[in-house]
Amino acid sequence: MITRSSATAVRASTLKIRNTVNSVLAKSGAPRNATVIAANYNQKGTIILTTREDCAAEIVLKYKQEIYEELRKIDSVVNKPQVQQNWTKIIIHHVSTERYNDTSESINELHHEIERMNPSIKLVTSSR
Repeated sequence: MITRSSATAVRASTLKIRNTVNSVLAKSGAPRNATVIAANYNQKGTIILTTREDCAAEIVLKYKQEIYEELRKIDSVVNKPQVQQNWTKIIIHHVSTERYNDTSESINELHHEIERMNPSIKLVTSSR
């Protein structure tokens, strides 16, 4: 994914973005499977690059500086490429108000306890 510093700036052709990224990958000696099959804009103006099924995003990101430099030539408001991070917002009911209150120390304790008890969960913000 490639964020842009201005969602209202003129957008480059998605075909040109895809071809530019693939050209950079080829010139940089990336593996043959390091190929972007599509580039699209989401509702926020972020460019979403889709790689081949057998290509992890991390392979493409090894060349993010080169990609960034070339994409800036066709879209001056792009930022460096990064891996899309998916996260979920959840609501937890029936948390004891006796054990946790609205102090930052208590909320911090709850945050760390949730992560300690659930090793596959990484909270991006503190509880509210």
